[in-house]
Amino acid sequence: MIEGQKIFNKVLLGFHIFLGIIGGMTLLIAGVGVANIMYVAVKERTREIGIKMALGAKRFQIMSQFLLESLLIAILGGGLGIVISIIIVKIWSAIPVQADWMQWLGKPVISLEIAVITAVILGAIGILSGIFPSRKAATVNPVESLRYE
Repeated sequence: MIEGQKIFNKVLLGFHIFLGIIGGMTLLIAGVGVANIMYVAVKERTREIGIKMALGAKRFQIMSQFLLESLLIAILGGGLGIVISIIIVKIWSAIPVQADWMQWLGKPVISLEIAVITAVILGAIGILSGIFPSRKAATVNPVESLRYE
């Protein structure tokens, strides 16, 4: 019985590691998506950035605008994910457990500790994915940006 428990714990640990890797890859892909969105935003708003710089906006102000925007996108996406997760857990917990195989699955719970860690990582990814597009936006030449339509 003890050997079976040890084997089960190892399998469970492997499953947790696998799910952690999947979650990490998902966060990485989300960061790439946010960066792409921000590059498009910089490209579409080149004229606006040029006008702001021509009127005296500093590099830091332009960069902070796009960093804040990328962080906001990441926070909204993460918040929506947490809300959907809570809804799924509530629905799953409301299902009455009758079959033996469903009792083995148990009732899902959302760990506050994991949610906070994930939110911090998501915020960091949001900022990191906004750094390069914001740097590109801050180096726009005002004269050149006003010349093109």
